[in-house]
Amino acid sequence: MAEKTPEGCVCSKPLEEQQKEQEPIATAPAGPDHYLFVIDASESMAQDGKIKEMRKQISDFARRLNISDRIAVMTFAEKPTLLFGFSSESTPESIDKVMRKIKPRGATNGDLALLTAARFIDSVS
Repeated sequence: MAEKTPEGCVCSKPLEEQQKEQEPIATAPAGPDHYLFVIDASESMAQDGKIKEMRKQISDFARRLNISDRIAVMTFAEKPTLLFGFSSESTPESIDKVMRKIKPRGATNGDLALLTAARFIDSVS
């Protein structure tokens, strides 16, 4: 709704919208978070330093996690491979070590990777 003043029009939200904005927002319960990275490790990722940048980003991400959070990493090219699952043993250092072993090869099979990732998540839920 707009109101005319000597300075021009002043717009304001309807009262219902203002009240909704003041209602408390529900927050997710605190607890460990789980992150599954499904990484394209096909030959196309060797171009332009993509694999190197991906390794760096995931390693940096792992260093910012809370101690109770977990990471799993799955790569895919012709077939998906779970490099490591949601384990308390997955420290930033061990994640970085495994990430350095990723070598781009083969073609991309994203459909199979997503199906395998969904099955993995279902198996640990």
